[in-house]
Amino acid sequence: RMAQSAALVEALKRELRARRLTYADVARHMGMSEASIKRLFANGDLTLGRVDKVCELLGVEFSEIARSVQRTPRQKRST
Repeated sequence: RMAQSAALVEALKRELRARRLTYADVARHMGMSEASIKRLFANGDLTLGRVDKVCELLGVEFSEIARSVQRTPRQKRST
């Protein structure tokens, strides 16, 4: 399960990069400091509420991110 959490955080990072959004952008959207956002992403310590806020900023549904995690190469090997 921890591997899925880490994969979710990586998927969020990929989506942020794809949209050229920074941790500073995430921090402003969430009303937090950039340092706190960096720490959350580095530790993988994102609550579902925070994941929802990041998804809101990205303009995607949580389910889209979850599906992208299921499509990673690591997941495909187990099928």
